[in-house]
Amino acid sequence: MVAVAFPHYVAHDAFHKRFIEFPVIVFSKIYSNYSPYTITTKLRQGYPRGYHVVIVCDLALSEETLISCQKVSAYVTHAVFLNCSWERFLHNDDGFENRFTHFSHIWITDSCPATVKAIGGRAPFEVLSLAPSIAEVLRMDRDD
Repeated sequence: MVAVAFPHYVAHDAFHKRFIEFPVIVFSKIYSNYSPYTITTKLRQGYPRGYHVVIVCDLALSEETLISCQKVSAYVTHAVFLNCSWERFLHNDDGFENRFTHFSHIWITDSCPATVKAIGGRAPFEVLSLAPSIAEVLRMDRDD
């Protein structure tokens, strides 16, 4: 069974109406007072245990948002992944696993061409094109 998780309330507010048929999980980010790069997450709403959790967020600057659940998939509109942090999610051919290889899928859009080029279709990443959605909006504007 699938549950949809939002890493913070901003993502929840932006996307939750599109996922009303799924159980919802919301986390919050807690930033360290000592290091701006140290982020932990805290469960605020819902229960992820027993679900295949799909994290939905508009922006991924690093991997920290995406490591809170045991089996998870994620959707990220703008997959920036600073300092090539996307490499931590790659499924290894040699059987070696790290703490990030439990991701079933990570769907990203083609809004960050440099990331798309670097990832090159390697598992668990799948690139979704924004072009059909943009074309549809343009057609709707033309018809009005």
